[in-house]
Amino acid sequence: MKRLLISSLVALLGFALTGCASTRTAGDATETRQASQRSEIDYRYVNRVNRQAQRQGTRVQWVNPPRRVQTPSLEFNITTSEPESERDPK
Repeated sequence: MKRLLISSLVALLGFALTGCASTRTAGDATETRQASQRSEIDYRYVNRVNRQAQRQGTRVQWVNPPRRVQTPSLEFNITTSEPESERDPK
């Protein structure tokens, strides 16, 4: 009986240590994902909610303001071989 208790305790301790060791990897993945995506406060939404609250005579105090993920955008500069005089005026 004592041998069963000790082996069960060792197995339980092994499972607990394995579970704690694997959580670090999950945290690293989250940090990497957050580093590649920048987030900023969604001021458009905040202003819309604040205006609606003001119309109703209430005030909103943001504890955790809504955030939106900002993915890196690519900008392209396209040039044409047409002279400026031949371009379509806008």
